Order: sequence, then structure tokens, then C-alpha cells
Amino acid sequence: MPRTDTYRSFAELSASEPPSSFRIHRLERDRSVVILAPHGGGIERGTRRISRAIAGHDWSWYCFEGRLEAGNRRLHITSTNFDEAGAVGLVERADVALAVHGAHEQDGSWTMVGGRDGALADDIGTALRIARFELRACDARRRAGDARNICNRTARGAGVQLELSRALRDRLIGDGALRDRYVAAVRGAIAARRA
Repeated sequence: MPRTDTYRSFAELSASEPPSSFRIHRLERDRSVVILAPHGGGIERGTRRISRAIAGHDWSWYCFEGRLEAGNRRLHITSTNFDEAGAVGLVERADVALAVHGAHEQDGSWTMVGGRDGALADDIGTALRIARFELRACDARRRAGDARNICNRTARGAGVQLELSRALRDRLIGDGALRDRYVAAVRGAIAARRA
């Protein structure tokens, strides 16, 4: 069941929340690729660390991190409304954008791959399968086909969204070798598509 957001934009959130409740991380490197975690920190646990690993030392990275001791869910801004200027600026200059999200389900270790960049989404899905990770078909809510979705606001009007189950995020955070395998699969698919 979809949950209702407290805020409809970053302006609403920043007008209501103290600055200490969130932190924005923005590393600008190769501007053609940006990896995002718009719901990092306590909002969707593990997405900050996983997205940062995928960005590596060469691609741009952005994370909006919830830093409340409890109740970070209220800092969630749905991806079609996520309009923080730093994120939008990075994505609009990029050819490739990949957003890492955390699904709330706890029924297995899986990834959903969506977004308007169907070719890259397919390549990432194939790479994850080859690396022995379970994939699930995106449900309608997480297909990420809306042009307003932050991952799709690239120069090409298309991007990719990964939804990782809670169990998978926990495993990737706790097991460095497993995380390296996941990251290598995703990075390899992006690099091959750009070659």
C-alpha cells in the first residue's frame, strides 16, 4: 500500500524541518553519469552507502539523507516531486542517471529495475542476474516511467531506478564481498552502455 508523503516539494520540507534533520551530499565528478539516493539515511536505510559505492571515484553522486533519531519517513519526497536544486542540476546535465531506492518489503532479497531508459534497465537487470541476484518485475507504482521522476530528468529524458528490498540492503551493507559483486554488476552495465 503506497504511503502518503508529508511534503510535496523540497521547498515545503525545508520550510518546515530544522536544517539538522537532513543532510545533502553532492559530489560532482564525471557529469555524464550521476548516481542518486533521494531517500538516504534513515528514510530508506542503506541506499546512501550502496549508491555511493556505485558512484565510485569517477561518477557524480547525490544523496538526500534523513538524520532524525526517529520518524525519518516524514522526510520522504516521492521521486516525481523530488526537486531539490542540487539534485535537479546534476541530473539535468547528465546522460545517465541511476537512482537507488529502498523497498519496504521484507519478503526476500531482490531488486526491481525500472525507469524510462529501457535499454540500460535491461542491461542492468541482465548483469544482476548473471551476478546471481534475484530480480522482480516492477509493480505499477515503482515502474518509474513518469518523465517527472528525478531519475528521468536527464538530458535524454530517461534514467533508471533500482528498488532494493530491505533484506537485500541489509545483506549488501553487512557483506562487503556481496556488495562489491552487486556494485560491479551495475557499474559494468553502465560502463558498457557508454562505451
